Amino acid sequence: MTPATAPEARTAPEQTSSRHRQSIWPRIAWASAIAGLALVAALIAAAHITMISSLAVPTDQRDLLVLSTIPAQLVGMAVGGVLTVGVSGYGVAMSASVLWIPIPLTAVVTAVLVVGGAADEHRRPTAVAHRWIFSGLSGFVLSLSVLLLTAVSSLSNAADAVRVTASAASPTAGLGALVLGTLASFLGRAIVHARAAGRPLTQRGGPALRACWSAMGAAALYAAVGVLIAGVAAIIWAVTAAPEPSVAFTGALWAPTAGLVALALMNLSAVTVSGGGALVDAVVPEGAPWLPSIAPLWVVVVAIIVALGLIVLAATVLRLRRPATANVGVAWLITVGVFGCLGLLITVFGGATAWSDSQAGGFGLFGSIFMQVMRGTVTIGVAPWTCLIFMVVGVGVEAASRLVAPSLIAVLPARLTRVIAEAGKARSSGVSVDAAEPSSAVVSASLESSTPDPLSPERKRAVRTGVVVAGSVLVLAVGGSVAVAVLNDQVFSPTQQVRNYLDAVVAGDASRAMELADISASSSDRVLLSDDVLQATTSRITGYRVIEVTSEQGRTAVEVELDQDGRKIRSDYGLVAEGKVGLVFDSWRLETVRLPSLALELPEGIDEVMVNEQPIDVSDVIRSELGTVSLPVFPGAYTLALPEDSEWVTGSTARLLATAEGGRSLTEGALELEPTEALVEEVDRQVDEVLASCAAATTLRPDGCPFSVYAFTADVSDVHWSITKEPTIEITQRLRGGLAFTTAENGEAAVTYTSNARYFGGPMSGTDRISVDGKIDLDGGAPVVTFDTSWW
Repeated sequence: MTPATAPEARTAPEQTSSRHRQSIWPRIAWASAIAGLALVAALIAAAHITMISSLAVPTDQRDLLVLSTIPAQLVGMAVGGVLTVGVSGYGVAMSASVLWIPIPLTAVVTAVLVVGGAADEHRRPTAVAHRWIFSGLSGFVLSLSVLLLTAVSSLSNAADAVRVTASAASPTAGLGALVLGTLASFLGRAIVHARAAGRPLTQRGGPALRACWSAMGAAALYAAVGVLIAGVAAIIWAVTAAPEPSVAFTGALWAPTAGLVALALMNLSAVTVSGGGALVDAVVPEGAPWLPSIAPLWVVVVAIIVALGLIVLAATVLRLRRPATANVGVAWLITVGVFGCLGLLITVFGGATAWSDSQAGGFGLFGSIFMQVMRGTVTIGVAPWTCLIFMVVGVGVEAASRLVAPSLIAVLPARLTRVIAEAGKARSSGVSVDAAEPSSAVVSASLESSTPDPLSPERKRAVRTGVVVAGSVLVLAVGGSVAVAVLNDQVFSPTQQVRNYLDAVVAGDASRAMELADISASSSDRVLLSDDVLQATTSRITGYRVIEVTSEQGRTAVEVELDQDGRKIRSDYGLVAEGKVGLVFDSWRLETVRLPSLALELPEGIDEVMVNEQPIDVSDVIRSELGTVSLPVFPGAYTLALPEDSEWVTGSTARLLATAEGGRSLTEGALELEPTEALVEEVDRQVDEVLASCAAATTLRPDGCPFSVYAFTADVSDVHWSITKEPTIEITQRLRGGLAFTTAENGEAAVTYTSNARYFGGPMSGTDRISVDGKIDLDGGAPVVTFDTSWW
């Protein structure tokens, strides 16, 4: 070694170390920036979702402070954070925690991490160990950032000694962000590295591993298309049929989760609600409902058809992409296992778990009971056996890939089949032609294995004819199912039966309403349920809105909001299934409708009243012991009066408002009767006749007369009565209905007689007051006075 070269040999390691330090820091910065970009992208997406979802809340109820904290907490939940809401005050503390994954935000975070990791690896390729290190760094930075963001942006509000907090900063958020950030970033780096080597991930490994990649692609396509269809259907349902259509604004959050649940139901799995705790046990229903038990027949039919179509789609893709060298038995096991894993993922991500806790220190036994009641856990999601059902789906996909897919591939355009087969094969721009040739050979082998021998023109026409016929049958089946569904929804659904009834009431068609529903009342008491009376009724129901429909064990309850007299009144109607109409259409019968009633005090002898200016015969109406009648009516305002041509009485007009608020309601009313001059004169005449008859008596105690005198001896003669003062009669309305007369001012009767007693005999005289009362009957024309002689 010469003196000139020795210094260079000594400085070479130092120069290498310097270059390494200069290159490592940009990589660290870029790995950290990837996590930051993922977090910012998720925040922007969460902010947009929050703004759109806030449209479902009335403007006067939106709290800007709460809205400003939601995006950060959603990001925390997207990586597995637990959202905990706490309320404390007055010695009581309660908390509720929710573990639920907002899938769209998780997808945003994952996509940015994958793209960021791929971009970094594309700029500076690294070894496997370095890829894990930089990916772990991205996960670590993401974990710290999420924890810091959720903690800083947590809600904390205090008012009137009550404090409310909400935060998704939890250990699961940090761990989830670390795992997701590491794996997603590494996946992006691995994809770029594999393409740079001329062997994409889907083409690495032996035939079994490549078959696994093909099955995973088919399962992913099956899930993606199924969730998309089910999610769109859920949003459409929210817009058209949900009690609160504004919930559709929040669809970006819950639609993917609903799509996963619907995909499980589509494959005849079930939804379970389980938990523990006193409150949960009292509220959570038992059982695991599946699609046929909670959806109409047409929905079940369409769901099964869609599921079969997805199986054929996945089978076709699997047939085109699976390598020809895959072992048959291994291929069956791989497909079944991959779809079983898909079912497991749907079970994990297609639900939510919530739990609550409480503390009530210082309240003794009551505090202990409160704590026990408020503690509990509830989980909502697909049934645990969903993975087994999807393993059966995997069997169907594998079988269809061998029995159905070859014939279907034969009639598909060649360009389409080649695009599907070549998807995921070698497509890197930096690979030489020689390096790509093995991949091209794999593509050719795959196409040759998936495409059967060329068909003759006759055979191809036969296959196409079969496909057309099968497609036509499918279209007819779906169209028929949809037609039946539309008719069941528009004509034969329980909701429509309630609409028909309320439409008749709104239109004033009482006859039609009574045909559609029955009430608990005798025929004689239905005198006010006529078209004439209802059409003349004011303040009746002018509109309605269906709020909620619930079904259980063949019975459906429809809750509606009625518009009456400027008020919103809630009412519910029950319906019972009664088989089918025309074999396919549902038949529903309205249960007894609870109508309001008018409790009227009708005077005895009044056989006709005017209700809403309509003459009503009440002669056959059943009256109570108090003289009142209870008549069912449709909700509205009713005017009660006597006929104007009444000779003996007149009455004031009574206006009664009957509503259906609180179910069957009772509105009381009475007619205030006033006697006419003719009735007063007639009553005076009949009273005078009785008094005159009594004055003609020749005894001191005339029978059936309102006056008498006492004598010391029964031996009297020459008895002569005279009415010295006529009583003043007053006509009033009796408590139990009808009219009565009383004495407003007493009259006087005088008598002269001769006493034939041995001692103190001779002419005598005496007086007595006259006071009469009784009732006045108006039956059959002229009034009839009946005296109360019980005290005479």
